[in-house]
Amino acid sequence: MRPAEKSTRRYDSTLRRRQAEQNRRTILDAATTLFAERGWAVAVRDIADAVGITERAALSLLRALEADAIVARRKDGRRNVYTVDVDALMAH
Repeated sequence: MRPAEKSTRRYDSTLRRRQAEQNRRTILDAATTLFAERGWAVAVRDIADAVGITERAALSLLRALEADAIVARRKDGRRNVYTVDVDALMAH
């Protein structure tokens, strides 16, 4: 029996970080466009449809943006209401 060999393939985290940043930018652009067209009453489902991703993926990206302090979330009854910190967005 051969001992387990270590993989020589290196994970390229810079590529992954670049893709994640592009995904964040895409969802923010879609949200901004929808806000401009419809006002602030935009569902996460609408943003996901505009970007072409699932609602779950959109929520995941919103949580990442929340962790970066670009998006803030507050509860309004059973709904989550997200707001964008424009200054943080421009600095990002």
